[in-house]
Amino acid sequence: QKEEKVSNDEWDCLLAFREFWTRHDPLVVAYEEAVVSLTGKYSGTMDLLAILRKCCGVSYCKCAKFIGKLGGLDYKSGGIWDSYGPQIAAYGNSDTMKLILKKFGLKIEYSALVRLGCDKKSTGGADFIPYDKTETMVHWNEFKAAKVICAANTKPFDAEKEIVEIPDQFKVAVQFAQEVKKVSKKDTANEKSPSKKAKK
Repeated sequence: QKEEKVSNDEWDCLLAFREFWTRHDPLVVAYEEAVVSLTGKYSGTMDLLAILRKCCGVSYCKCAKFIGKLGGLDYKSGGIWDSYGPQIAAYGNSDTMKLILKKFGLKIEYSALVRLGCDKKSTGGADFIPYDKTETMVHWNEFKAAKVICAANTKPFDAEKEIVEIPDQFKVAVQFAQEVKKVSKKDTANEKSPSKKAKK
């Protein structure tokens, strides 16, 4: 095993992940799953598809309503932005995820963000932010709307015009200070030497 050095912030996130996992005991269906939607033309990675089997008992945590339900979870280590909800909703509606759900005969009942390394001491530094079916559907519609807006403001990619061959080698002229000094002395000497008079 190879040891990796981590920063204090990274270590806090790892400890928070351990606390979240221990307190909620997830039953894993899939993890780090690369998902693709050929119809929607997008892709990404679903961090965790799982069923939380244990309520942590902390009043601040919103896990109680989602115990025993299948959810798509995404880990975050910084702030929470409005785009994160639509992102995880899109993963759940991808072609890849539909095949996985069909294989196991399951349905995603909610989506959630798990913020790691936050200042919530009562939850061990992990913040569980769930979105129920209604909220997840709103996020899915937001994602589709964002794609329409993006498509309207993005010109189609033209491979023939936009792919430019990059040379693997090139040459540049470099003049060194010593060479400049030699040239300067020579020019000065020519200026001081008397010019020859024309013969009569």
